[in-house]
Amino acid sequence: MVVTKLVYNYRSHEALLALPSRLFYSGEQCVWAQRAVVDSLCHWSRLPTKGFPLIFNGVRGIEMREGNNSSWFKPGEVVPVMLYCCQLDKKLYNPVAANDISIITPYRKQSEKIHVLLHRVGLSNIKLGSVEEFQGQEFLVIILSTVTFPSFLCPTQFLPLQGLWSIPFSIQGIHSEI
Repeated sequence: MVVTKLVYNYRSHEALLALPSRLFYSGEQCVWAQRAVVDSLCHWSRLPTKGFPLIFNGVRGIEMREGNNSSWFKPGEVVPVMLYCCQLDKKLYNPVAANDISIITPYRKQSEKIHVLLHRVGLSNIKLGSVEEFQGQEFLVIILSTVTFPSFLCPTQFLPLQGLWSIPFSIQGIHSEI
């Protein structure tokens, strides 16, 4: 069997590649992205660590479904996602165009809820979808809305591995998109 590794990364900041390179590429991944692009948001005032273009925003809330729909959503995550998009598109020292922002979420219902809010604030052209819908595409900003899977449906030993994070190929797929 022939295995091909895509070791040259042309779109990500080195700070974002360090861990996935160790986990999935035996440390072989190389940063070949244009500095001006990958550093363009490194001094955004909302970053907790300047020069490290990644924000983790934990949201406490309840995962929900509507009726018999099997798709989950977390209302508490929808507003922060929309606010980040507004801050990036409308109020940033160096605004990011809506078509340079994408939102990845594993559940269709979460995508629908976010889309409704983005439409209300004039940002309906931000692309939303699952990891698979973004294969081969590039965006300056990627927002992950993980929702997580409700703990009452998950055996206790798997609680730390809920939702999107429980699927290794999803994590690797997300890495390849950032």
